[in-house]
Amino acid sequence: MHMRRVFKLAAVAAISSALAIAQGQGRQLGAAKGKGFGGFGGFGLGAPQLERLAEFLNLTDQQLEQARAIWETARAEEDQLETEAGKIRQQIQELIKAPTAEFDSQIQALLTAYAEAEAQELAIKARAMNRFWNLLTPEQQQKASELEKLLKPPAGNSGKQKENKEKENKGKGPRKD
Repeated sequence: MHMRRVFKLAAVAAISSALAIAQGQGRQLGAAKGKGFGGFGGFGLGAPQLERLAEFLNLTDQQLEQARAIWETARAEEDQLETEAGKIRQQIQELIKAPTAEFDSQIQALLTAYAEAEAQELAIKARAMNRFWNLLTPEQQQKASELEKLLKPPAGNSGKQKENKEKENKGKGPRKD
């Protein structure tokens, strides 16, 4: 149940960041300028998104500083893992051109190492979201939950538009653009 809340807050943060960028109201925060925390799922907080969420939740200066520290630590850990994952992807690309016997003997170990790096990256993100969530007062947590509900798409609507479009285009053949 607690992990579910973490992922919900992550979704709220990602949506908030998209709104901030779309509205052009993101401002850089001192040392946290530059790259946002994200990656595979893209959920996380960059400096503009953190500031916007801090304003919405009415974070104290102390909470904001702690949040910055959480995201900076997570960002550094994620960068290190991304470097490792990049090396593994490169090794896989090189292995594709290797003789079949060599490929068969090495691919599983590389795929396992890559999957472990991805899992660790997800754990870093979840840990950061958990630490951020636990910085919040119960009132701030309630406000974050309300924001999530406000930004969440209607239940049962996911994929319906794509499904309807596929039905609509079924049997019409290739597009002639």
